[in-house]
Amino acid sequence: MKKSVKKKTHRARRSRRRIAAEKGVRSKKHPGDARPHLNFLKRFQASLSEIIVEGDLETLNLGLGFLFARLREARHQYDQGGDGERGAAFTALGAMWQFIVLFSSPLAEGLHVPLLNLQVALTALDHNNVMPILKPIARSGRAVSSHAYAALKGHAAASVMRLRKLDLDPKQACELVAKELAKLGVRPERASGSISTNTVRHWCDDVASDVGTAAMMYAMTFTDEENARFDALQPAEAQSFALASLRRYVQQMFPAPRTTSEKPS
Repeated sequence: MKKSVKKKTHRARRSRRRIAAEKGVRSKKHPGDARPHLNFLKRFQASLSEIIVEGDLETLNLGLGFLFARLREARHQYDQGGDGERGAAFTALGAMWQFIVLFSSPLAEGLHVPLLNLQVALTALDHNNVMPILKPIARSGRAVSSHAYAALKGHAAASVMRLRKLDLDPKQACELVAKELAKLGVRPERASGSISTNTVRHWCDDVASDVGTAAMMYAMTFTDEENARFDALQPAEAQSFALASLRRYVQQMFPAPRTTSEKPS
């Protein structure tokens, strides 16, 4: 009788894990158990082809559930700050390559290897071992803008453009964005003091002539959904919407106030 109850409990536990995977929510870890996503990986590695057929959908959906659950875990680690930022990157990289190896051809081609090697390099840092992939490259001349800071420029320029659609002149729009960034503790990348109106104006000019990260972030801001929400608002609400969108982006990407010595990276 006891044996039957034990089996039933085990089946129920497995069922909860499956439901959690389908919802993209992390399952609770039970003492003595391997982590559910590793059990799943061991069972379904190389089981999918690149062309998904109906019989693959259940496995694919479970794989996506574990992928997003792990990415949410990484986001939680990132929000904790401190060493959690490195741990978050480790978790996110693991989630990505473990999803890739569910597919037979990508696994055979080793498409996951760059991500895996970067994950290994992050672990090596804990043992004071800096692998070549993480070593800085000495260059002469002025340092280029980091991707994170370039993305910030793109988002700020998009906020200026939204404000200008409300019939604010360019100087007024740049001033409002500069004040919002200053309140958030954002600092110029290569200068002291706070973000100024002129700084934001220069950012807008840079983004207009850019084809990289800043321009991409600028374009991504103007989704059909966001445009529809913005256009449906009254001017005062629309202004708040534009600045709130910028504020959320900064707070999510750079949780702590940034100074010249602590630039976004």
